[in-house]
Amino acid sequence: MFTLVGLLVLLFLLAGCRSLDTQSGRLTQVSLLNALLLGEYDGFVSVEEVKTMGDTGIGTFDTLDGEMIMLDTVV
Repeated sequence: MFTLVGLLVLLFLLAGCRSLDTQSGRLTQVSLLNALLLGEYDGFVSVEEVKTMGDTGIGTFDTLDGEMIMLDTVV
């Protein structure tokens, strides 16, 4: 009986030791479309900083110098 209880306790404890992916399902917005419509074209976040926020994204570069697509942290 003690073996069964011990096994159940061990399985319960091991199930709680799973590491969670903290980045999963996260959405980050750096600026608004309204900023572009108001003529605020100067960037304030670097590409390296954007890469720390996720691995997929779209946007534009400083002073609207082209469009940016990031897929699997490759810009």
